[in-house]
Amino acid sequence: MDFLTIFLIISLIALAIFTFVIFRHIKKKQNIPRLETEGVLTKITMAKYRGEETGFYVKYKVDGKEYLAILGDAGAKNIFKTTPVGTKVTVLYNPDNPQDAYAELRDLN
Repeated sequence: MDFLTIFLIISLIALAIFTFVIFRHIKKKQNIPRLETEGVLTKITMAKYRGEETGFYVKYKVDGKEYLAILGDAGAKNIFKTTPVGTKVTVLYNPDNPQDAYAELRDLN
């Protein structure tokens, strides 16, 4: 076998292993039980140059303790234009680790 064939075989094996690991991680994340609580949109950032993450920030409470989640930048441009700070949202959190949370963008529209 020549070098290119060996390289392609090794690359395909590495890609298969990587894909397996990623899908396993995604499946594991999907199986985490989630509980709902009410949160409030507290801030929306659009610029990374200020040292902040681009995204939207939501405060929520679990068992009397307050948490702040930075919930990513997917759709943040539209949220920034249409949704004011102070909007109530449904937050889904992991009961074993309440900081592990997310809010559906549909809640913000």
